Amino acid sequence: MWFGRRKFEIDIEERFLRIVYYVIPNTYDLSNQGKRTYIMTEDIFDRIGTPTTLTYRIEQKIEKAIREKKLTPGQRLPTELDLCEKLGVSRTALREALQILTSRGLIRKKKGSGIYVNDYSHREANKHVSLYFDLNFDKDYVLHLMHLRRMFEPNIAKDAAKNRTNDDLSFLANNIDMFKDRTQTAAVLAQLDLEFHLRIIEACGNPIIKVVLEPVYDQLPKIKTLIVEHVKDRTDTAHIYHERILEKVKFQDEQGSFDAMAAHLAMAEKDALDLYKTLSQKAKVSGDEIE
Repeated sequence: MWFGRRKFEIDIEERFLRIVYYVIPNTYDLSNQGKRTYIMTEDIFDRIGTPTTLTYRIEQKIEKAIREKKLTPGQRLPTELDLCEKLGVSRTALREALQILTSRGLIRKKKGSGIYVNDYSHREANKHVSLYFDLNFDKDYVLHLMHLRRMFEPNIAKDAAKNRTNDDLSFLANNIDMFKDRTQTAAVLAQLDLEFHLRIIEACGNPIIKVVLEPVYDQLPKIKTLIVEHVKDRTDTAHIYHERILEKVKFQDEQGSFDAMAAHLAMAEKDALDLYKTLSQKAKVSGDEIE
């Protein structure tokens, strides 16, 4: 019953919009065999864009207020009843818009408290890009991502040497101690590898770099695991390169850090290329792509 009523309300709203936008029944033409037809006034009320639902317009209005910082993180929104009255909309349309905004991470609902503007984090910003990589991931992406890393990471390591803190050095040293244990599972080693490179990014002191590259780094554990599982003659020397990078970063040797990271990625790219060849051969045999 509720679903039928909701659908009915939406249908009525959309039909009303179409009438307002396209047909102005201020004059009737009775010459068509006595049938009453509308005269279109296209010169005044011509179509200006794609018709939108009421829910979408509510969503856009609230989002615009958040983008323009008229609504700030942590600020409480008016109640649903007040919003309906202020916007002149039905509760059904408002709730649908709020649900969309919640799913996008722009607002959050606290039970018994109200609706609040969310503190939009870089993870919220990146989850859609990460999903794109996950859905389109294949053997070609392995090489594309490695090429991207070689373009950026040596310079990131260079800045890390300049700006690193003692906390950064302590974290990296502990990470390497755990990473040296090569008896651990591929998944654990892949996670440790990811954490090392993410900390290098944090140490460089530019928070925007992490926002931009984090979706790329989210793919590293997957690639590392595939290399361990599929490349038999891989070069298991990542922990040695990590130690060299840390040594250069520790003594704030900027050029040395650049060179150490470049050498590390050159070896990692070799493993990625071997993985690409292995997966290509298996795909020819089975006719499948990697999952």
